[in-house]
Amino acid sequence: MCLTYDHAGDDTQIASGTCDRHVQVWSFNFKGLLIPIFSVKLSTTIPCMVNFKHSASRNLLVFGMYDGEVHTLWGTNGVIIATYNAGPMIGHTAVDASHMLFLIDNVMNGPSLHQLDDGACIWTYNTDPVKTFPKQVIFGEKTTLVVGGSDTGIIYVFNKNEETLKQELQHADKAQVQTVAIASKTYDGTHHSIIFRATSVNDAEPNISIWSQQRKSVTMPTSNHLGSAFKNFICGIFQLAVAMALMAYISTVMQFMGQRITSGISLESLREFWRKPVAQVHELTNDDIHVLVETYIED
Repeated sequence: MCLTYDHAGDDTQIASGTCDRHVQVWSFNFKGLLIPIFSVKLSTTIPCMVNFKHSASRNLLVFGMYDGEVHTLWGTNGVIIATYNAGPMIGHTAVDASHMLFLIDNVMNGPSLHQLDDGACIWTYNTDPVKTFPKQVIFGEKTTLVVGGSDTGIIYVFNKNEETLKQELQHADKAQVQTVAIASKTYDGTHHSIIFRATSVNDAEPNISIWSQQRKSVTMPTSNHLGSAFKNFICGIFQLAVAMALMAYISTVMQFMGQRITSGISLESLREFWRKPVAQVHELTNDDIHVLVETYIED
């Protein structure tokens, strides 16, 4: 009925929950082998969603469909270490990226937002369901929106922190909208939020609708770019002048050393040279540096 995975470092774990109340976890290695970690059978709960917790022990959250119970299973052996109730039924579940909140389709009146540590309900987003069929719920826009389906062909978009309806998207004239997915991408500086929806019907081909919202990324003013480029240019010219002056100094020193080595050099002459190096080297003036820079640019 449900499947999830967790990847940390070189280790990947896969968890599944089935309609016969079994929960299983495997380790997946680079050779493509599935190594079983544990397999347990819950007493009454039929899992509709499983999710790994962000912890070193990799405990597993199991959300029950018909009893609304949420179990925390120990990551190494599957022993239940905590249980609380999130409602009479759970049609679908989504956990936020921070692992502090989760959404459920409570089947009775629509999506509801809960605390992950104890299951306490924070908000309920009423969609007035006609039938008690499960419908997917999901977070959107960096966990600022709540998106869910309906029995009347409508997709509901709520503000997560205000419990207010932000938008209705008409997918079909009627029929159930049970499947939803959201993607966020940035292309050429433009952010795209995309919502996918599919109709669940038994006597016709399913319809899939796609909505996209664009929001341009914030860019810095052009003057700032020009100012930064000008500063970088000045710094580059200064560094170039210093580098060429240093090269001229080293070249003069090497020429002097070559002349002394050819004619036979003594330790006393070396000491004399290093005591007064400035006397042997022509000092570069600002005009000399200016000429060197212009020559370098022309080359």
